[in-house]
Amino acid sequence: MELKPCPFCGGEAELIKDLYTEAPDFGCERIPELDEYYVECKECGVVQNGWGTGGWSSKGKAISVWNTRVNPITEV
Repeated sequence: MELKPCPFCGGEAELIKDLYTEAPDFGCERIPELDEYYVECKECGVVQNGWGTGGWSSKGKAISVWNTRVNPITEV
């Protein structure tokens, strides 16, 4: 699935994988099942993430949310 351009500036977007590692107090263990994905615009830096969760659990969800556009309101 291809990323659409940034809805704000039209810039190129990139999918970022945030690797999950426990805090040092818990041994710094790497837990791949908890990795998260988000999309960021390379031009203006706007980020689409999981609204407070840090990211999405799958590439497909991150891309789908980024590619979702609101239809303009048409006057009646």
